[in-house]
Amino acid sequence: MLNASRRGCRKKITTIEGLKGTLVQGAFIEKFAFQCGYCTPGFIINCHTLLQKYPTADDTVIKDWLESNICRCTGYQEIEEAVKAVQDQLKNGSRE
Repeated sequence: MLNASRRGCRKKITTIEGLKGTLVQGAFIEKFAFQCGYCTPGFIINCHTLLQKYPTADDTVIKDWLESNICRCTGYQEIEEAVKAVQDQLKNGSRE
């Protein structure tokens, strides 16, 4: 996690390294939601933010959020499954 300071305004910026060991990272590994790895950091950050803002997102919301990233190696099915796996974990009391 980085701290950005500009004219007295402090904000936290989470990088992919800041998401090491999170439920999202684990779900990507478990569901094989990656191929070459080029787009994976963007998808993990995107999915992490999606789940923070909309922890009970339906299929339409998930697909809308995933449209902002492009993967040329595979479809998005495994990534959607990873998001749903984290949703299930959160429902069962796991914490991100």
